[in-house]
Amino acid sequence: MADPTVARHADRVLRVAQDMVSEGPVALDKSIGDSWRRCVRDYSLDPVRIYSPAVISTGDLRDRQVQHEQLIQIASAEMDCLYEQISGSGYALLLTDASGVILCEKIDPTLKSLFRSAGLLIGADWSELHEGTNGIGTCITVDGPVTVHRSEHFRARHIGLSCSGAPIHDPSGTLLAVLDASTVAARDTRSSQAHTMALVSLSAQLIEKCIFLQHHQAATIVRFHARPELVNLLHDGSLALAMDGTIVAADATATRLLATRSRSELVGKSFDEVFDTRVEAGGTDATHRDGGARSGETAIERNLRRQYLHIGDRGQVVLADILWCDDARRDGDVDQPFVTTAGCHHDLGPGLFVRRRRGGSRRGCVGRPGGGRTGKTGDRTARQQEFR
Repeated sequence: MADPTVARHADRVLRVAQDMVSEGPVALDKSIGDSWRRCVRDYSLDPVRIYSPAVISTGDLRDRQVQHEQLIQIASAEMDCLYEQISGSGYALLLTDASGVILCEKIDPTLKSLFRSAGLLIGADWSELHEGTNGIGTCITVDGPVTVHRSEHFRARHIGLSCSGAPIHDPSGTLLAVLDASTVAARDTRSSQAHTMALVSLSAQLIEKCIFLQHHQAATIVRFHARPELVNLLHDGSLALAMDGTIVAADATATRLLATRSRSELVGKSFDEVFDTRVEAGGTDATHRDGGARSGETAIERNLRRQYLHIGDRGQVVLADILWCDDARRDGDVDQPFVTTAGCHHDLGPGLFVRRRRGGSRRGCVGRPGGGRTGKTGDRTARQQEFR
């Protein structure tokens, strides 16, 4: 005799997928309903049929792990930090590539067999095409954070799972990976998953930020925010500049802060087309603000620290009165720049600090690649926590 729970689940999925009925007594998230329809109409999946997990070969897995070596290195460190916050809750952390293949994991050893029996193992393909609606595959399809809780899964065998997946993009904005937190014995309500989703999204954003900064470490990085005290923290915007001041890359936050529809609207423009300031091309060893020479300072950095920066058509001051960190340190306002990024400590050395001309001692920063931020309101511990 068929399990009545499975039968009810399959009936609901198919009726929603075929637009035969409303979503039911509990409102169904649009992303879930759309995914069910894709599973039936596009992939011809059956919610009741037992499919064997699609696991790639050892050689293919090794090739993918080598291809994504930098991603795995950064993400693994952040996964360790995140796992400390959720350990004991029955959740596993999974990192997949853009196709949905699990590359690495962080799981309580006592729970590994449960996750294996659910098909959650390294090398398994959790795209929608193979596993139906789930936190990994649906996140990939919609390119956005997704929680799939219990009976929201397409396949009946997954209705005990709860999965929250968040996308990670490469420096060009293309989907690179998914970070997912899953449990095989979900008992809480869907609304209770909001906290897990928030933690996973935060870690995914941090991994994405670190990848962007590492990829462009040879460029001049301008990090900015309308509130200077938030510069060089997770939610600032980052632009990578060529030697002549041309924007060669922008992260997702930069596009939001500058109200552009995509990164392509920024890439290729000169810095002074976006900000009300002029950047002159040139080499290094520019003149220091007190008249001395600063070895390694580029002409771009010299010009940036001498000027106000405004968002072009808004007149809003973003950064101003740029100082070297050792100047600020002499003023007694900041300590040695130091930040924890994805579990790795970086002694940042000299960075470019900025001060608003009005508003007192609030500080921001135009950072060099991987640069850190300090200020009167943020000690080292606070900065480390912000990046974690």
